[in-house]
Amino acid sequence: MAYRRYRRKRSLASEVISDTTYIANRLSSIGCIVFGIFSFILFYLLIPIWLNDQLTSLQGNPYKPIVEAIFAKRIHWVQWIGIALGLICTFFAMDFPQ
Repeated sequence: MAYRRYRRKRSLASEVISDTTYIANRLSSIGCIVFGIFSFILFYLLIPIWLNDQLTSLQGNPYKPIVEAIFAKRIHWVQWIGIALGLICTFFAMDFPQ
């Protein structure tokens, strides 16, 4: 009988942060700054704006309070991810002397 291995999956936030670290480590300083600004704006501003727009489209829906509670938590998480990505790219954009 085959033995099935179950791995513990990492969260989506840790995957995004580790992928950004991998990419930022291989970019030049200017590329890293541009990538950091883009990822910060995407995660800190654009995704929360989109989620709030989705919330406003639920006017009159009886499930709006439930969805609003879930989205509020997600918006906070996405903004923290945006801050972390901006800091990671800032760190890799600094040129340290060898």
